Parts: sequence; structure tokens; C-alpha cells
Amino acid sequence: MSGPGTVYVQGQLLLSDAADRTIGRKLETSGVATWSDSGTICLAADTGVLSNTGLFDVKNDGVLYSYGGAACVNNSGIFRKSSGTGTSYFYTAFNNSGTVEAQSGTMYFGGIFTQTAGLVSVLRRRLSQQPALSPQTRFRTTAPFSFAVRPQLAI
Repeated sequence: MSGPGTVYVQGQLLLSDAADRTIGRKLETSGVATWSDSGTICLAADTGVLSNTGLFDVKNDGVLYSYGGAACVNNSGIFRKSSGTGTSYFYTAFNNSGTVEAQSGTMYFGGIFTQTAGLVSVLRRRLSQQPALSPQTRFRTTAPFSFAVRPQLAI
């Protein structure tokens, strides 16, 4: 998907085959987007933007990355990893004013994670950042927000 403009997805978006994808324009999701395959998602430099105002549900141990520039993920909805016992990697700028939930496996943020509002909710040891840089340079906040570390419960 490339070229000028914005693609709006207001209903259901299923990313469920093993294909690698390149997003070369703005993709706005306001419904339920489910990424459940083994393919990667690449945000093209300066033009690839994933904006989520609905539910973006990661059900894999995949990789979402960008070539830098203005490419990024903007989340003001719910961005959740609900399946996959391994690690999902996000090598791009990630701007969150909604909710990021790590319910399963690990969410690894290798780009700058900027929190402006909202909530980051994780089970113990389910969120990580690139260890080569200090958390102060990788995790930025510009407003009060909540960070909840929940114990894993057996029911």
C-alpha cells in the first residue's frame, strides 16, 4: 500500500496470512484490527503511519518496523498483544495517548516510545526497551499517565 492519501478502516481489518506488508501511506484503523500471521509490517520512511483509534490486537510474535523519518505508530485507542508467548518487536517511533496492553508474551519497543496520556498495562516482565540506551532517552512522557504492572493470576 503506497502513494499519497489515507486509507480508513472503520470495520474489521484482518492481517492473517504470512505475507510481508509495506505501508507507504497513512493507515487509520478505528474498528478492530487483528494481526495474527507471521509476516512483518514495514512502515515506509516519511510516509508510513499506522494510526489506531480502535483496537489493534497483536496475536503473534511478529515484527513491525520502519525506515525512520516520520514513519510511526500513533495510538489513541487500545494497542494490545493478546497472544503469542514470544516477543513482538516494534522498531519504530510509537506515540501513545491511549492504552498499550501486554497480556501475553513480550512487547519490545526498539524505537522511541512517547507517552502523552493514557495507560501502559503489562503483566510482570512483558514490556522491554532496547537495552543499549537508557530508559530516559527511549521512554518519554509529556503528561501524567498511568503505568500498571499487574501480577499474573491463575484462575
